[in-house]
Amino acid sequence: MVPPITHPIWVQVITGKREVTTSNVGLNMLIANLRLSYRQDPSEASVRSLVLRMHEFFKKYGSYYQHELEQVLKGGAHA
Repeated sequence: MVPPITHPIWVQVITGKREVTTSNVGLNMLIANLRLSYRQDPSEASVRSLVLRMHEFFKKYGSYYQHELEQVLKGGAHA
């Protein structure tokens, strides 16, 4: 199940505080793009927009990325 958009994991993945280890090129590209956008504009409005993009991606394609989503939810956090 995809966590709600308000769940802190979305911001943690985008800011790099949580890693997602996957060999899936599409997901790696999405995360890299979101992180680059975050580095270029770390404003609150930008973060909300990036979280929305990532959340929509997982809502739409979550069944294909269940392993990665479970990994994130279990706490692949690092500093």
